[in-house]
Amino acid sequence: MSTLSDDVKAFIVKELACFETPSAVAIAVKEQFGLQIDRRQVHNYDPEATKPPAQRWREMHAATRKRFLEEIAEIPIANRSFRLKQLDRMARQAVGKGNLKLAAELLEQAAKECGDAYSNKVRLSGADGGPIRHAVSLEEAERELDEIFGRA
Repeated sequence: MSTLSDDVKAFIVKELACFETPSAVAIAVKEQFGLQIDRRQVHNYDPEATKPPAQRWREMHAATRKRFLEEIAEIPIANRSFRLKQLDRMARQAVGKGNLKLAAELLEQAAKECGDAYSNKVRLSGADGGPIRHAVSLEEAERELDEIFGRA
């Protein structure tokens, strides 16, 4: 087993806290850091392991897990961060396999996800993106209409 830096160990702990499997984490370590490690070595940083890791890694795992659970609520796929993580993974795989068309489609989907294209939020604005003007009195409304229609 190779000796891991604290950065790699922290990455492993955080990925495990986000419910990634040891095998998936080992692959992610290879992609992220260029290190080939075994899933059993990853498992050593799981607080549920037979021999738990050091206290600081257990605390980091607990804090990350708590934050992750609060973030995704109850249904992971209903959460934007989970969907973006999955889209990121799929896009990387598509590029790795040379499927640039699929990768481009996944990137477009992620951009739409970030830009609220899949939400029912409505943004209202006036001319040139400014505030919507509204009249507060009949006289003011008549003056505004006169200006718009060029009445004297």
